[in-house]
Amino acid sequence: MYKHPGGRSFYVGATHWANAIPQEYHHEDQRFPNSSPYQSELFNRWHRPDKHDKAYSALAFENPQCKYCGSRYQLSCLVYFFPSQVVCQRLCDRFFHTVFPLIPLLHIPTFEDDFREFWRQRDMQAQHPAEPPRILRSKPGFVSLLAAMLFSSLMSASETQMREILGDKSNVPIGDLYFVTVMASSLTGFPRQPTLYALAAYIYAQSQFIREEEFSDGPEFINTAFRVALGMGLHRNLATAGFTIAEQETRKRLWWYILHLDIMSSCSSGLSPLFVDDKMGNIDPIVLMDKLGGEGSNGTASDIRYLVAATRYDTTKTIRGILIGHFEDKYTSSARVDDAAKDLDALSRRINKAVRRVLAVGSQLPRQQLQDIYRTGRFEPGDSAVPALSFGCSWTAEAGQKQPEVVAFAAWAASLLHLMMHKAYCVLYYPLARETTGHLGTDIRQTAVKHAQAFIQLFIRVCDAPFSRPFHWMYPGTYQPLQSMSLLLADLLSSPHSDEASTSQGLVDAIFELYQIDQGVMGRIDAPRRKLSPSGQQAWSMLGRVRRKALEQMDQDPHVAFPSSLASSNTCICGESLVHACLLEENEKQEEVIPEEPSIVGLEPDLEMGLETSVGAADVRFDWEDWDAFLGNSAGAMI
Repeated sequence: MYKHPGGRSFYVGATHWANAIPQEYHHEDQRFPNSSPYQSELFNRWHRPDKHDKAYSALAFENPQCKYCGSRYQLSCLVYFFPSQVVCQRLCDRFFHTVFPLIPLLHIPTFEDDFREFWRQRDMQAQHPAEPPRILRSKPGFVSLLAAMLFSSLMSASETQMREILGDKSNVPIGDLYFVTVMASSLTGFPRQPTLYALAAYIYAQSQFIREEEFSDGPEFINTAFRVALGMGLHRNLATAGFTIAEQETRKRLWWYILHLDIMSSCSSGLSPLFVDDKMGNIDPIVLMDKLGGEGSNGTASDIRYLVAATRYDTTKTIRGILIGHFEDKYTSSARVDDAAKDLDALSRRINKAVRRVLAVGSQLPRQQLQDIYRTGRFEPGDSAVPALSFGCSWTAEAGQKQPEVVAFAAWAASLLHLMMHKAYCVLYYPLARETTGHLGTDIRQTAVKHAQAFIQLFIRVCDAPFSRPFHWMYPGTYQPLQSMSLLLADLLSSPHSDEASTSQGLVDAIFELYQIDQGVMGRIDAPRRKLSPSGQQAWSMLGRVRRKALEQMDQDPHVAFPSSLASSNTCICGESLVHACLLEENEKQEEVIPEEPSIVGLEPDLEMGLETSVGAADVRFDWEDWDAFLGNSAGAMI
């Protein structure tokens, strides 16, 4: 813990939770934060252009004058920032194919009706100033929500993807859309008088900024959403309060996603999760379809997006209990660790059951068509014609599913759910793997390494498989494999000749093969650009130094990579299938195959600096007391 004048203090060495890298590889001076103390706000600031830019007045948050009419901004002014209905429709279509499957907060049929009504009334408005569409009188949060959806759709896409969808209309002012999101939320009273749409808009917009390696601002966004949700009573089952079925379901989806995001943040930052009692953490789960009213629905089959979301929320609910156990120093005996492992075993059975349902989606398609979806993953529309409004189409989790985008999402989601399962095990075993006395059992290290290896294998798959393209904005856009990488590298340092070392080395090299300067791990297939934060640069620089030291003590050239073929296997290290049974080759090899020709790793220059340390080749044991002394009081938060 470092203390500064003015009452400031912060943790050092906690760029990711349960970091197993020894002290001597933290070369950068971390006594002073890289960011200004004034950068923290309710809304992240959009990067502003030069003040002499003619368009600056449209982006300047301090300027309250509408650029169209010169008066103070009103909702009727903000409506005119939207692109044409054709462009909005295409961007919303992309949103529901890429962002919504991972953040399913809305009741889609209700939004579809609101979207139609907005544009039906909006087309009647000739010039500004004019009366806003009447729907804004009953649903004022619609403007901020629509702007946030358009903003998220643009932020999550690469330039190539935008050209495919929008054609020559790809030059949409993304800064204007973010401005509309913020201003419309303020005009409608957010966060003091929030609406469901405004809270959803806040989550969608801010989710495009958070990065796992720098959750210093992330908790503020999550805390705000959590407090707003509490104020709205989203943590209560209020079936008799007069809410419509659509409102009830939207409230549950918002609440469960906020709890999920809280745990994902805590797993990375090492900060304790928000206080959630048993009643708050056990409200009714989300419904796996969009009910239309009464007992009816838009179908009897589950929607795969909600099925995947419910499984993710079940996983993070279990992880919450494990994190609390760590913070309370609960796992002091092997019996208590075994009890927690039994809970995870029960979770893994539920996840595997869900994965089997997911993998069955589209299984009745011809085998060749299934293979094409797995191998290419190309399904996004490139036709310049206006797409039919189809937001309300359910992504039914059925074997007879024929929509290629749904089948591709199922292929990707199966790996994601497996990844979440191994993440839960990692949260339990990572801190315990540092135990040097051995009183928790000798297999703790091997178990932790096994799940870290599986996590890395699956992380590469969800980031780099052809069908992962629509979801690069979250994996690896938001999340990076820092914890698993640090554990595998620390294990290579201390046990370079163990049975697990060869597999760990191959997976580490496979990750570094995807590493891009100033971006971190990136998919190789048309990934949107990712800005690596200063904390992320320090973390990857440290991982590069540890990799080099580990390979040098093994008499290997650290400039040459031998990426493991496990990353492209259709079977997880744990033995579970990642594809439908009809696509598994009879003689598929389960063991790692070393490529004949090595590939050269292009490391960031910082990764090759400061490599001469005081650690000798023969002295590779961790001194955990020195490590904890280096972290100071942060060891409590990091477990």
